[in-house]
Amino acid sequence: MTNPQLEINRVLLAEAADMVAARTKCAIIHHTSDIDAAGDEVEMCVRHILRSRIGNNYCVGHGHICDVTWKTSPQFDIVIADNALFTSLFRTANGTEYFPFETVYAVGEVKSTYRKSNDQIAKFMQACDKLKTLARQDVPPSFIRSHTGGFDLGSALVTDRHGKQNHLFKFMLFVDSGDFDLDDIIPLYKAASVERLPNVVCLLDRGIVVRSSVDGLSTHEIKPATFALMTHPELPERLPGRHFAWTLCTNDDGNGLAHNWGILYAMIVEHLLSTTVRPVSPLAYFQHVASAPKYQFLQEPVSD
Repeated sequence: MTNPQLEINRVLLAEAADMVAARTKCAIIHHTSDIDAAGDEVEMCVRHILRSRIGNNYCVGHGHICDVTWKTSPQFDIVIADNALFTSLFRTANGTEYFPFETVYAVGEVKSTYRKSNDQIAKFMQACDKLKTLARQDVPPSFIRSHTGGFDLGSALVTDRHGKQNHLFKFMLFVDSGDFDLDDIIPLYKAASVERLPNVVCLLDRGIVVRSSVDGLSTHEIKPATFALMTHPELPERLPGRHFAWTLCTNDDGNGLAHNWGILYAMIVEHLLSTTVRPVSPLAYFQHVASAPKYQFLQEPVSD
Protein backbone atom coordinates (compact mmCIF):
# COMPACT_ATOMS: atom_id res chain seq x y z
CA MET A 1 0.00 0.00 0.00
CA THR A 2 1.26 3.48 -0.90
CA ASN A 3 2.19 5.67 2.05
CA PRO A 4 0.58 9.10 1.39
CA GLN A 5 3.04 10.87 3.68
CA LEU A 6 6.01 9.48 1.78
CA GLU A 7 4.42 10.45 -1.55
CA ILE A 8 3.83 14.01 -0.36
CA ASN A 9 7.42 14.22 0.86
CA ARG A 10 8.65 13.05 -2.56
CA VAL A 11 6.62 15.70 -4.37
CA LEU A 12 7.72 18.47 -2.02
CA LEU A 13 11.33 17.31 -2.22
CA ALA A 14 11.21 17.28 -6.02
CA GLU A 15 9.92 20.87 -6.05
CA ALA A 16 12.56 21.99 -3.56
CA ALA A 17 15.19 20.23 -5.68
CA ASP A 18 14.04 22.24 -8.70
CA MET A 19 14.70 25.43 -6.71
CA VAL A 20 18.16 24.21 -5.74
CA ALA A 21 18.88 23.34 -9.37
CA ALA A 22 17.77 26.83 -10.42
CA ARG A 23 20.16 28.27 -7.85
CA THR A 24 22.99 26.14 -9.29
CA LYS A 25 22.18 27.44 -12.77
CA CYS A 26 22.01 30.91 -11.26
CA ALA A 27 25.54 30.53 -9.89
CA ILE A 28 26.82 29.51 -13.34
CA ILE A 29 25.21 32.52 -14.96
CA HIS A 30 26.46 34.78 -12.17
CA HIS A 31 30.03 33.85 -13.02
CA THR A 32 29.38 35.33 -16.46
CA SER A 33 28.43 38.61 -14.74
CA ASP A 34 24.82 38.43 -15.96
CA ILE A 35 23.41 39.19 -12.51
CA ASP A 36 19.86 39.99 -13.67
CA ALA A 37 19.54 36.66 -15.48
CA ALA A 38 20.97 34.87 -12.44
CA GLY A 39 18.30 36.21 -10.13
CA ASP A 40 15.55 35.59 -12.67
CA GLU A 41 16.32 31.84 -12.83
CA VAL A 42 15.39 31.26 -9.18
CA GLU A 43 12.43 33.64 -9.18
CA MET A 44 10.94 32.07 -12.31
CA CYS A 45 11.29 28.58 -10.84
CA VAL A 46 9.44 29.53 -7.64
CA ARG A 47 6.69 31.35 -9.53
CA HIS A 48 6.24 28.34 -11.85
CA ILE A 49 5.87 25.96 -8.90
CA LEU A 50 3.39 28.24 -7.13
CA ARG A 51 1.31 28.65 -10.30
CA SER A 52 1.09 24.89 -10.73
CA ARG A 53 0.01 24.43 -7.12
CA ILE A 54 -2.51 27.12 -6.21
CA GLY A 55 -4.84 26.89 -9.20
CA ASN A 56 -6.50 29.19 -11.68
CA ASN A 57 -8.33 31.38 -9.17
CA TYR A 58 -5.05 33.15 -8.44
CA CYS A 59 -2.50 34.94 -10.57
CA VAL A 60 1.18 34.49 -9.67
CA GLY A 61 3.30 37.22 -11.21
CA HIS A 62 5.96 39.78 -10.42
CA GLY A 63 6.06 43.53 -10.56
CA HIS A 64 4.57 46.60 -8.91
CA ILE A 65 1.37 47.33 -7.00
CA CYS A 66 -0.66 50.45 -7.73
CA ASP A 67 -3.53 52.21 -6.01
CA VAL A 68 -6.36 54.04 -7.75
CA THR A 69 -4.32 57.29 -7.84
CA TRP A 70 -1.49 55.39 -9.62
CA LYS A 71 0.81 55.63 -6.65
CA THR A 72 3.18 52.69 -7.17
CA SER A 73 5.13 50.34 -4.91
CA PRO A 74 8.67 49.02 -5.39
CA GLN A 75 8.97 45.86 -7.48
CA PHE A 76 8.25 42.49 -5.84
CA ASP A 77 9.57 39.13 -7.02
CA ILE A 78 6.22 37.46 -6.38
CA VAL A 79 2.76 38.98 -6.34
CA ILE A 80 -0.24 36.71 -5.78
CA ALA A 81 -3.45 38.39 -6.91
CA ASP A 82 -7.06 37.58 -7.68
CA ASN A 83 -7.48 36.03 -11.12
CA ALA A 84 -11.27 35.95 -11.39
CA LEU A 85 -12.00 39.41 -12.76
CA PHE A 86 -9.47 42.22 -13.23
CA THR A 87 -5.98 40.84 -12.60
CA SER A 88 -3.41 43.43 -13.68
CA LEU A 89 -3.42 46.92 -15.12
CA PHE A 90 -0.84 46.11 -17.77
CA ARG A 91 2.25 44.01 -18.49
CA THR A 92 5.56 45.25 -19.87
CA ALA A 93 7.64 43.48 -22.51
CA ASN A 94 9.77 41.70 -19.87
CA GLY A 95 6.71 40.32 -18.04
CA THR A 96 6.63 42.86 -15.22
CA GLU A 97 3.02 43.52 -14.25
CA TYR A 98 1.22 46.36 -12.47
CA PHE A 99 -1.42 45.05 -10.09
CA PRO A 100 -4.34 47.00 -8.58
CA PHE A 101 -3.83 46.90 -4.82
CA GLU A 102 -7.40 45.75 -4.14
CA THR A 103 -6.75 42.40 -5.87
CA VAL A 104 -3.47 41.50 -4.12
CA TYR A 105 -3.32 38.66 -1.58
CA ALA A 106 0.42 38.34 -0.98
CA VAL A 107 3.87 39.64 -1.87
CA GLY A 108 7.13 37.72 -1.70
CA GLU A 109 10.86 38.12 -2.12
CA VAL A 110 12.99 35.28 -3.51
CA LYS A 111 16.75 35.15 -3.03
CA SER A 112 19.27 32.60 -4.21
CA THR A 113 21.41 33.01 -1.08
CA TYR A 114 21.05 34.69 2.30
CA ARG A 115 23.76 37.29 2.76
CA LYS A 116 24.03 39.03 6.09
CA SER A 117 25.82 42.05 4.61
CA ASN A 118 22.90 42.82 2.27
CA ASP A 119 20.29 43.37 5.04
CA GLN A 120 17.81 41.48 2.88
CA ILE A 121 15.06 41.09 5.48
CA ALA A 122 15.24 44.75 6.50
CA LYS A 123 15.12 45.89 2.86
CA PHE A 124 12.07 43.70 2.18
CA MET A 125 10.37 45.22 5.22
CA GLN A 126 11.10 48.71 3.88
CA ALA A 127 9.54 47.80 0.52
CA CYS A 128 6.45 46.48 2.31
CA ASP A 129 6.30 49.64 4.44
CA LYS A 130 5.83 51.64 1.23
CA LEU A 131 2.68 49.64 0.52
CA LYS A 132 1.14 51.32 3.58
CA THR A 133 1.29 54.65 1.74
CA LEU A 134 -0.98 53.27 -1.01
CA ALA A 135 -4.75 53.51 -0.73
CA ARG A 136 -6.61 50.25 -0.20
CA GLN A 137 -10.12 49.86 1.19
CA ASP A 138 -10.62 47.39 4.00
CA VAL A 139 -12.95 44.50 3.22
CA PRO A 140 -15.48 44.24 6.09
CA PRO A 141 -16.60 40.92 7.62
CA SER A 142 -20.03 41.37 6.04
CA PHE A 143 -18.67 41.37 2.47
CA ILE A 144 -19.29 38.10 0.63
CA ARG A 145 -17.33 37.35 -2.51
CA SER A 146 -19.13 35.93 -5.54
CA HIS A 147 -17.96 34.78 -8.95
CA THR A 148 -19.13 37.99 -10.61
CA GLY A 149 -18.06 40.39 -7.85
CA GLY A 150 -19.47 40.49 -4.37
CA PHE A 151 -22.13 41.91 -2.07
CA ASP A 152 -22.50 43.13 1.49
CA LEU A 153 -24.81 41.21 3.82
CA GLY A 154 -24.74 43.83 6.52
CA SER A 155 -23.15 43.46 9.93
CA ALA A 156 -26.29 42.06 11.58
CA LEU A 157 -26.16 38.88 9.49
CA VAL A 158 -22.46 38.05 9.97
CA THR A 159 -21.28 36.99 13.43
CA ASP A 160 -18.45 34.52 12.81
CA ARG A 161 -16.05 36.90 11.00
CA HIS A 162 -14.27 39.78 12.64
CA GLY A 163 -12.03 42.63 11.49
CA LYS A 164 -10.94 43.36 7.95
CA GLN A 165 -10.76 40.38 5.62
CA ASN A 166 -8.03 41.51 3.19
CA HIS A 167 -4.84 41.29 5.22
CA LEU A 168 -1.64 41.16 3.14
CA PHE A 169 0.67 38.13 3.46
CA LYS A 170 4.41 38.87 3.22
CA PHE A 171 7.01 36.13 2.79
CA MET A 172 10.66 35.58 1.89
CA LEU A 173 12.35 32.50 0.44
CA PHE A 174 16.10 31.89 0.48
CA VAL A 175 17.13 28.79 -1.45
CA ASP A 176 20.48 28.68 0.39
CA SER A 177 20.92 29.93 3.95
CA GLY A 178 24.41 31.25 3.17
CA ASP A 179 25.91 32.96 6.21
CA PHE A 180 22.64 33.09 8.14
CA ASP A 181 23.09 33.24 11.91
CA LEU A 182 20.06 33.44 14.18
CA ASP A 183 21.84 35.84 16.51
CA ASP A 184 22.19 38.34 13.66
CA ILE A 185 18.44 38.78 13.13
CA ILE A 186 17.37 38.71 16.80
CA PRO A 187 17.89 42.50 17.25
CA LEU A 188 15.74 43.18 14.16
CA TYR A 189 12.93 40.91 15.35
CA LYS A 190 13.02 42.41 18.85
CA ALA A 191 12.93 46.00 17.60
CA ALA A 192 10.34 45.74 14.79
CA SER A 193 6.59 45.51 15.34
CA VAL A 194 4.85 42.27 14.46
CA GLU A 195 2.97 44.05 11.65
CA ARG A 196 6.20 45.11 9.90
CA LEU A 197 7.98 41.76 9.93
CA PRO A 198 7.40 39.13 7.20
CA ASN A 199 4.76 36.56 8.09
CA VAL A 200 7.35 33.90 7.35
CA VAL A 201 10.97 33.66 6.20
CA CYS A 202 11.86 30.30 4.64
CA LEU A 203 15.51 29.25 4.52
CA LEU A 204 15.00 26.23 2.29
CA ASP A 205 18.04 24.29 3.51
CA ARG A 206 17.87 25.44 7.13
CA GLY A 207 14.39 26.10 8.52
CA ILE A 208 11.63 28.67 8.73
CA VAL A 209 11.37 31.80 10.85
CA VAL A 210 7.77 32.22 11.92
CA ARG A 211 5.79 33.48 14.90
CA SER A 212 4.43 30.71 17.06
CA SER A 213 1.89 30.42 19.83
CA VAL A 214 2.70 28.21 22.81
CA ASP A 215 0.33 26.97 25.49
CA GLY A 216 1.15 25.34 28.79
CA LEU A 217 4.69 26.72 28.91
CA SER A 218 6.17 25.88 32.31
CA THR A 219 8.94 27.85 33.97
CA HIS A 220 10.59 24.50 34.74
CA GLU A 221 10.35 23.00 31.24
CA ILE A 222 11.51 24.29 27.86
CA LYS A 223 9.05 22.14 25.89
CA PRO A 224 5.50 23.59 25.79
CA ALA A 225 2.36 21.47 26.02
CA THR A 226 1.16 22.72 22.61
CA PHE A 227 2.97 24.59 19.84
CA ALA A 228 1.40 26.12 16.72
CA LEU A 229 2.72 28.17 13.80
CA MET A 230 0.88 31.43 13.08
CA THR A 231 0.05 32.32 9.50
CA HIS A 232 -1.11 35.77 10.62
CA PRO A 233 1.12 36.89 13.51
CA GLU A 234 -0.63 40.25 13.61
CA LEU A 235 -3.91 38.52 14.56
CA PRO A 236 -3.11 36.63 17.77
CA GLU A 237 -5.82 34.65 19.54
CA ARG A 238 -5.18 35.67 23.12
CA LEU A 239 -6.10 33.00 25.67
CA PRO A 240 -5.09 32.48 29.32
CA GLY A 241 -1.65 30.88 29.52
CA ARG A 242 -0.87 31.48 25.87
CA HIS A 243 2.47 33.02 24.84
CA PHE A 244 3.83 34.18 21.50
CA ALA A 245 7.38 34.16 20.13
CA TRP A 246 9.23 34.41 16.83
CA THR A 247 10.81 31.00 16.29
CA LEU A 248 13.30 29.27 14.01
CA CYS A 249 11.71 25.89 13.22
CA THR A 250 13.96 23.16 11.84
CA ASN A 251 13.59 19.49 10.99
CA ASP A 252 16.00 16.75 12.02
CA ASP A 253 14.57 13.72 10.18
CA GLY A 254 16.47 14.29 6.92
CA ASN A 255 13.46 15.82 5.14
CA GLY A 256 14.39 19.43 5.79
CA LEU A 257 14.00 20.68 2.20
CA ALA A 258 10.56 19.10 1.81
CA HIS A 259 9.45 20.18 5.28
CA ASN A 260 10.52 23.82 4.91
CA TRP A 261 9.01 24.25 1.45
CA GLY A 262 5.85 22.42 2.53
CA ILE A 263 5.32 24.73 5.51
CA LEU A 264 5.79 27.86 3.40
CA TYR A 265 3.40 26.55 0.75
CA ALA A 266 0.82 25.55 3.38
CA MET A 267 0.96 29.00 5.01
CA ILE A 268 0.44 30.72 1.65
CA VAL A 269 -2.57 28.52 0.86
CA GLU A 270 -4.05 28.96 4.33
CA HIS A 271 -3.81 32.71 3.88
CA LEU A 272 -5.49 32.55 0.46
CA LEU A 273 -8.35 30.47 1.80
CA SER A 274 -8.95 32.78 4.77
CA THR A 275 -8.71 36.08 2.86
CA THR A 276 -11.30 37.98 0.84
CA VAL A 277 -10.28 40.67 -1.65
CA ARG A 278 -12.72 43.11 -3.19
CA PRO A 279 -13.13 43.17 -7.00
CA VAL A 280 -11.86 46.40 -8.53
CA SER A 281 -13.37 48.64 -11.18
CA PRO A 282 -11.03 49.10 -14.17
CA LEU A 283 -12.75 52.42 -14.89
CA ALA A 284 -11.78 53.75 -11.46
CA TYR A 285 -8.13 53.24 -12.38
CA PHE A 286 -8.05 54.24 -16.01
CA GLN A 287 -10.02 57.45 -15.61
CA HIS A 288 -7.08 58.66 -13.50
CA VAL A 289 -4.58 58.12 -16.31
CA ALA A 290 -5.01 61.66 -17.59
CA SER A 291 -2.91 64.04 -15.49
CA ALA A 292 -5.07 67.09 -16.32
CA PRO A 293 -8.57 65.87 -17.26
CA LYS A 294 -10.96 68.34 -18.87
CA TYR A 295 -14.71 67.90 -18.96
CA GLN A 296 -17.16 69.57 -21.37
CA PHE A 297 -20.86 68.95 -20.95
CA LEU A 298 -22.98 68.27 -24.02
CA GLN A 299 -26.00 69.46 -22.07
CA GLU A 300 -26.88 70.96 -18.72
CA PRO A 301 -26.61 68.34 -15.96
CA VAL A 302 -30.00 67.27 -14.60
CA SER A 303 -30.90 65.50 -11.38
CA ASP A 304 -33.19 62.92 -12.93
